[in-house]
Parts: sequence; structure tokens; C-alpha cells
Amino acid sequence: MGKRNKIISFWLILSVAALVILGLQFLSSYLIQSALPEWRHVFGHVFVFSLTGLGFMVFVKLRKKHLSLSGLIFGGISMLKMLLAAIYLLPILLKSESRDVFFVLQFLIIYMIYLAIEVRSLLILLKDDPDV
Repeated sequence: MGKRNKIISFWLILSVAALVILGLQFLSSYLIQSALPEWRHVFGHVFVFSLTGLGFMVFVKLRKKHLSLSGLIFGGISMLKMLLAAIYLLPILLKSESRDVFFVLQFLIIYMIYLAIEVRSLLILLKDDPDV
């Protein structure tokens, strides 16, 4: 399977996972708060979805050029994603209202789920084709 097909396959898996996670997000918000999630909850979900997909694409493209630096590339991309997530959460953390705790926890849980999906996909990718 070529690099393009692997990227498309990852985006499809990530999109299905995103729909499931978004459904769970709506369900948990309705059950906990008896309301639909606020726009920032959905935007946070889309933000993490985009970071994960773009990070995977960058990894695949850079790894092809620098095969021996795979770990460094993944670590660098992960650090950049964490930095962007922290910048995204910074205004919310500085306000520090009690209802913001639910949003931050939900954001971090979604971030970790996407990270697990990304790591699993990268391990499968590297196992199937070490020269991606």
C-alpha cells in the first residue's frame, strides 16, 4: 500500500472514530448537563481531530525522507501538538471557572483517545511497511 493510501486509510479510521467520539461527547453532555454541548466543546473536538490528522500526515512525509529519525520526528510532532493544545486551553485555564473544569477534562480525554489512535496506526504502519 502506498503512502497516499495509508494516509487516506488513516483519515477514514480517524473520521469514524471522530464520529463515535463526537456522539459520546453529545451523549455525555446531555446526561451530565441536560443540554447539548457548547460550541467550544465541538470546536475543541475538531481542533484535536485536525491536529492528529495533520500530525500523522507530516510524520509519514518526513519519515520517508529521514528514515533514521522516526522517533525524533514523532516526538517533535507530538510536542508541537501538545504546545498547540496548551495554547488553545490557556485562555480557559486563566479564567478558571468551575464549569470550565468539565471542558478541560473532556478536551484532555479526547486528546488522549486521538493520541492512542494515532500511536496504534503508526505502529501498524511501521510493522506493515518499515520503509514508508
